[in-house]
Amino acid sequence: MIINGKSDEKIVDNNSITIEWPYDEKELYKIALNFFKENEGKAFHPSYDQRNMLVALTLQEKHGKFNQEKAIPLGALDFVGHDRRNAWISLNTISANEARQKFVQHLDNICPVFRSYLIAVRCDIEEKERKRKESEEMKRKKLEELEKCRVEEEARAKEEEKRQQYEKQKYLS
Repeated sequence: MIINGKSDEKIVDNNSITIEWPYDEKELYKIALNFFKENEGKAFHPSYDQRNMLVALTLQEKHGKFNQEKAIPLGALDFVGHDRRNAWISLNTISANEARQKFVQHLDNICPVFRSYLIAVRCDIEEKERKRKESEEMKRKKLEELEKCRVEEEARAKEEEKRQQYEKQKYLS
C-alpha cells in the first residue's frame, strides 16, 4: 500500500536465509556463530575485512552500541584491535536483532558451505523431533494398553468376586 508516495510494505529479500529457516532467529544465530567458530580457516577463509565485520556483528549483538567509556584501551601497535573496533563503531546503532540477521546473511554470502550445513542441521532437528513424537506416541499407546488391561483385570476380579458370592449364597441356601 502506498501512502503519500511512501510504501508501508517491508521489502523482503527472497534469498534471505532467515526466511528459509523455520526456527527462531536466535537459534539460527547460535548455529551460525558455532559454525563460524568451528570452521573458520577450515571450511572457509574469510578475508581480513570480512572477519572483522563478523566479529563486530557478534560484539554488537552481545554488547550493543560501542561505548568508549566502557571499552578497554588498545595498545598503539594493536592494529587488528583498532580495525575490529572501527568495524564495531561503524555499526553504530543497529539492534541486536539486526546484528544477528546481518551476521547470518554475511556468513551465508562468504561461505557457500554454510547453507548446506544449515540444511543438515535442520534435517537433524526435524529427525530428532520426529523420533521424540514417535516415542511419546509409543508411551501414550503403552499407557492406554496398561490402563485397558487394568480395567479388564478389575472387571474380571469383580466378576470372580460376584461368582464366589453367588456360589457362597448357593451353598448356604
